[in-house]
Amino acid sequence: MSIAGMIRAIGLTIGIVGSVYAQTGQMPSTPAQLPAVSIERRREAMERMLEGQRLLLASNRLRSEAAINATVERAREAFLKVVELDPSIAEAYTSLAEIAVSTPPNDIGEAIKYALAAVRVDSTNFGGRRLLARLYTIRARGADGKFEPGNSALAVANWREVTILDPRNAEAWAFLASLYEVSGRKNEEIDALRKWVSSAPPIDTQFYQAALGRTDTLTVETASLRLGQALVATNNADEALTVLGNLAADDPGNVAATEVLGDAIALASDTAVRKATELLRQAAYGDPSNLKLIGLLQSVFERGGASREAVALLQRSIESTAKSDPLINARLLIELGDLFRREQKFDIAADSYEKALIRIGDPTDADSKSEINEIVRSAFGKLSRIDGLRLRPTGIVKLSIRSRTFLGKDSQFPDRLVIDHYRSIGKRIEALAAVKSLRVRFGTDEGLRRLEATVLAESGMISDAVKLMKARWADAANRPAAATEVPLTPFDEFSDLLFISDLAARHSSPVIAVDAARRALTKAVDSDRRQIAQLSVATALQRSGEFKAAEEILRELLRQTPGNPMALNNLGYFLVERNERLDEAVVLIRGALSIDPTNGSYLDSLGWALFHSGKIDAAESELRKAIRYDDTSVTAFEHLGDVLAKKGDLAEARKCRVAARANATSAEDVRRLDEKLK
Repeated sequence: MSIAGMIRAIGLTIGIVGSVYAQTGQMPSTPAQLPAVSIERRREAMERMLEGQRLLLASNRLRSEAAINATVERAREAFLKVVELDPSIAEAYTSLAEIAVSTPPNDIGEAIKYALAAVRVDSTNFGGRRLLARLYTIRARGADGKFEPGNSALAVANWREVTILDPRNAEAWAFLASLYEVSGRKNEEIDALRKWVSSAPPIDTQFYQAALGRTDTLTVETASLRLGQALVATNNADEALTVLGNLAADDPGNVAATEVLGDAIALASDTAVRKATELLRQAAYGDPSNLKLIGLLQSVFERGGASREAVALLQRSIESTAKSDPLINARLLIELGDLFRREQKFDIAADSYEKALIRIGDPTDADSKSEINEIVRSAFGKLSRIDGLRLRPTGIVKLSIRSRTFLGKDSQFPDRLVIDHYRSIGKRIEALAAVKSLRVRFGTDEGLRRLEATVLAESGMISDAVKLMKARWADAANRPAAATEVPLTPFDEFSDLLFISDLAARHSSPVIAVDAARRALTKAVDSDRRQIAQLSVATALQRSGEFKAAEEILRELLRQTPGNPMALNNLGYFLVERNERLDEAVVLIRGALSIDPTNGSYLDSLGWALFHSGKIDAAESELRKAIRYDDTSVTAFEHLGDVLAKKGDLAEARKCRVAARANATSAEDVRRLDEKLK
């Protein structure tokens, strides 16, 4: 929005006039010790003050531009006469400031001079102080949306003065929170947000939106959401949970609040989660079709070991949505199946997935086809995992045939079910044949090329996998040269090389892995790609046993980009895998989590580092957090199983390893987990 637009949003009592007024007179001085004014001069000053205010009000009712101009000019002259007669009347300076900024040429500097005069003669003049704060805010924000430090500091100082005059002024606290946010003053931002939450919401939020380029309003709900977000970002998850829990209870349909609430729950202490349970229950029971809320409360119940309450919650929601919304009902049934699957009650879980398939209705319904297909893929995919755990190879064929009746002959999903099943039980020849058959039907799908390469590598044919990937580069010479800045696409040569490197590293081909990663680095055309390639080179070197070289690359990357969370995590994890400098490893991984506190992979790294440091209970806690964020992670489940085995809880350790095995498809993972499950 333009400066003129922001000025209009200030909400002055006068209208915008269309021509430049003739500026006359000088800014009156405002000495610290104002001269005494006679009663007669004061009386005349007040009469001219009333006249000016009356003229401003009258200008708002006029339609003619010329008439508006003339009336506002007469008002300005009246206010100038006021300060000439009695320089102590702060409201006259404020009115002059408003006219200066709201009429062409919209002179913000002149307006600031008058507003400063108002607060000099009367430091308690609220209108002048707020106007001054608003004017400095307009000046602070550049055309590019960035804030200039000098005027930002002046805006902050004046908004703080506003809060002294009116401690519950939501507008002032909102501006302070935003200005602290852009300057990185997190603690002060959070304090301002706390004050905003407890303030009375103003009626008009137009200037706030215009000046900051925001779309949200100055409501308590907005303040609570932003406070919750800031608290989560600074790892104050316990307080965030209380703030967001109250917000969700009052407004269960607030999607943004629910999303952040999930992060708060995952990061909060068990004590805080228990305290917030009733708020979450109130929110979820108030909206039984809200899948996100139901899922959050379910996770809280499971976290506290209250699986019966989790089952009861889902069953209640399933019952309440059975007739009103079959698709939500189906999703809830899948959630219930997941709960039973995690408890390894496979028969009950399978029954719930089957019920979900029954509830979705007509798979040909065009309006809901996309959502129906998603539910179908989810249900059949989970049924296949259960069959895999039961080692029922004939079951997968039936599932594949059934899924095709829902998804149609053009869907790859039924075939991929079979392929993944073959991979999980070690039938590589069958998996490879099925992939090749699928590629014949969908020859242009480069994702299938990568799937075939993966199966080849799992079958010990890494050179064939590399050859397959390189085959599609043959026509590269006929393509236009790459631009200096291009987005990272899933299937260009750069990403293919990274894929080859990872594939080779995971399948004991270190030379190929390192070479592919280094070739990718030479093809990196921007800083983002260079960082990705450097990480890939370091990973390949680490897996090949060249630990020192890998460490040097990661430390150099951190010198270039100190806040790179992947580099922090990877370096920390490398040290853990070598069982070296574990204290440093923990610090590095915590650094990654300070940037991305809900990253399941980083939480897994921290748990593993703590385990190697002998902090078994703390390790268990972090690994359970990792699983809450990613309940399909083979690594996190396996690590948690190892921790529980160390604690002597062999039954729970086996459950975790079974869960890891259920998610595993690579031959290496399957072999290792099968050995642990013997």
